Order: sequence, then structure tokens, then C-alpha cells
Amino acid sequence: MARGDGLRKVSLNMSQFTENENFNDGMGLLVTTDFLHLEDDGSRENIVAFMKARREGKSGEDLLKVLLAGRTWEQLSDDILAKWRSKGIKIQIGV
Repeated sequence: MARGDGLRKVSLNMSQFTENENFNDGMGLLVTTDFLHLEDDGSRENIVAFMKARREGKSGEDLLKVLLAGRTWEQLSDDILAKWRSKGIKIQIGV
């Protein structure tokens, strides 16, 4: 699995989610915490833009592009992993 693939799976259906439920729960919390507290020094800029775009009717890839904010999935994944690593948490995706 490529580094960005773990985050790319943000739209899992329930049977896919439960295949690795504990990991998906934990990773979801770490990613959410990143968007709410760690990204851009806690500005919440990208998650707020994502929520506004969702309210405006964007969906699918168009909505996810807002969340990516010009990054690739691999870049987003690297950003999140580096921030958590700096706090002493090493996340291994696809191991």
C-alpha cells in the first residue's frame, strides 16, 4: 500500500471499514485531530473550507480536492505522519 492510500480510503463503505475496524477508528481520530488542531497551527482552515463546500453541495472528488488544498494524497499523508511523529507517535500504514 502506498503512503497516501491509507488516507485515500476516506469514503469506505461499512463492510470495508469493519475489515480493519480498530485501525480505521484510531486513524480517523488522528486525522480528525490533525485537521482540527495541528494543521496550520490550529487554524482549521482546510476543514472549515471542506465543511463549507459540503454545505454548498460539493461531493466526491470535488469535495476531497477542497480538503487536500492543492496537495496529493501522498503529501497529505506525509504531512500528517510527520506531525504525529514529532509528538512521539509513529503510525505505520500498510504493515
